[in-house]
Amino acid sequence: AASYLELPLVQNLATLKTFLRTSPQWLIVRFSNRQGLSAQVYKELRNCSYEHWPTLADMAEERTLSIASFRRQLQREGFSFQELKDEVRRAIAFECLRNTDLSITAIAEKAGFCEASAFHRAFKQWTGESPGHYRMKWHSGE
Repeated sequence: AASYLELPLVQNLATLKTFLRTSPQWLIVRFSNRQGLSAQVYKELRNCSYEHWPTLADMAEERTLSIASFRRQLQREGFSFQELKDEVRRAIAFECLRNTDLSITAIAEKAGFCEASAFHRAFKQWTGESPGHYRMKWHSGE
């Protein structure tokens, strides 16, 4: 409806970037090279619990690369190791909020946050809303 064009803007560049960074389509595009190092790192982190995540040095050594070479290769694919870890944390959070009844504290722990308050802040930065509100909206079908 044309009336929507007259509504005030509620988004800004930061929230747009957050949306693009967390949208499922973006994950598909970013990890479309299934053989790439970034996809391998993402998959390895995604398939183990946070407390068992390998370090950057561990992952480089597994692939017989120096740490610098490992970082450069990720960078050529458009990622840093920290960005990949953040992507996995977000994926875990969204999946748990949508598909489990785990408490927010348990989800925070599973996603690698030491404190639930840090998870709340991060989630609010990603989506503009609290984890509880996101879960409620998801389950109500909004």
